[in-house]
Amino acid sequence: MLRSADTTKDQTYFLFGLTQPQLARTLFPLGGMMKPQVRELAAGLGLPVAEKPDSQEMCFVPNGDYGTFIEAYSKEQGINRPRTAGQVVTPDGEVLGEHDGVHHCTVGQRKGIEVKRQKSEPLYVIETNPVTRRVVVGSNADFFFGDDLESLSPDDASFRSMSKMKASQRDMALSQGTIALHLNKWLEGRFILPAPDLPDLSRERSPDAAAATLRKIWSIGQLSIRNMVHLLEAKGVRVFSLSIEAKEVDAFSMWKGSTPFVFLNSFKSSEHNRYDAAHELGHLVLHRHGSPNGQDAEREANSFAASFLMPEGDVLARCPSFVSLETIVSLKRRWTVSVAALARRLHDLKLLTDWQYRGIAIQMAKRGYRTSEPDGAPRERSQVLQVLFAALYKEDGISRSSIASDLAITTRELGGSVIACFTSRPREVAATGMPRFCGPEVPGHSPERTREWYNRTNGVRT
Repeated sequence: MLRSADTTKDQTYFLFGLTQPQLARTLFPLGGMMKPQVRELAAGLGLPVAEKPDSQEMCFVPNGDYGTFIEAYSKEQGINRPRTAGQVVTPDGEVLGEHDGVHHCTVGQRKGIEVKRQKSEPLYVIETNPVTRRVVVGSNADFFFGDDLESLSPDDASFRSMSKMKASQRDMALSQGTIALHLNKWLEGRFILPAPDLPDLSRERSPDAAAATLRKIWSIGQLSIRNMVHLLEAKGVRVFSLSIEAKEVDAFSMWKGSTPFVFLNSFKSSEHNRYDAAHELGHLVLHRHGSPNGQDAEREANSFAASFLMPEGDVLARCPSFVSLETIVSLKRRWTVSVAALARRLHDLKLLTDWQYRGIAIQMAKRGYRTSEPDGAPRERSQVLQVLFAALYKEDGISRSSIASDLAITTRELGGSVIACFTSRPREVAATGMPRFCGPEVPGHSPERTREWYNRTNGVRT
């Protein structure tokens, strides 16, 4: 697309709604000029706007009042806009006043916020939540200052599907990983978390052998793994979610010091998440020291994941002599994997010929099994994080807002780190910012039960 000569004033994006026939008859007489040249030309023609200051607001909104514009536009279009008026609160949840609607408030805004009790210093909007209809305000320190975060770089993490992922998606995943590290450090300051128990298997003769060795070390044998998230957490892996609704972003893993981390995309199916978790576990035990990398590392992690979730002996014992797509759909429940993953595993173990595998792949595509898993399994939830958050609220009265305030992040950013660990409805949580039962209602978790369970499972709370 052609762009204007003055790149600092370019607004070519505004033409996205025009068709090619319309653009073919459109002229841009100022497109080849810089802004000072345009002002000089306007002054020579005696135009009163020649010295008008540059607009700092949306130019099509009268007087910069975008709240009124949204209301008028909604009415004009017949849009039934939901009521968004609500409370103005501090990061700790103290109610300071009320607002007319979240669409009137912008992060960083200082003017126009009505509060009943004026604070000793100016207040800024630091978060808006259209679902709870709350506007969170804070001081200069709340808005501008906080502990320096140890940001992640692409070299820190092992990503799946790097060739398909945009740089912006990768950076979004890394930024969410940075927040998760921040949250983990906060939790480790209050609890004794499970110690890492991941051996270095980089010297094993093959990924399949490494998977078998790890099953032996962890005393799993040939048993199917009921819950991958629980298993990883029990072995000291910190499991967090990525709230990124993009098919290109699967998962990533990393070692930070002596602590292993796995990040799973909460918008994927349960079967997909389980395979991703096993894949990232493969990276953690095979590639801790950085080699091999690239596609070779991905192939090794894939092979490890298949062997770890679907051990050869168990597959051979349960697979019939004739395998159809219906057989695979039935068998996948044993190992809680996708139809595609199990079909590939059977082919790798020579239980499906090339011709049979191609035929089953065609059937899967026709039935939509590539994008929608048949007989989907329930989403796996974190045990450790659920109990920790319940204990913090029930025993110490520490709410989600308090945690977010301590971390100098928003509740929505906090929710993005724990979505997959709590709920089977990631889109609902992405909108509200946190899981339902990470707040006042914690069903079935009395302080006594929480403390007893945690101490018994993971050690003594500090």
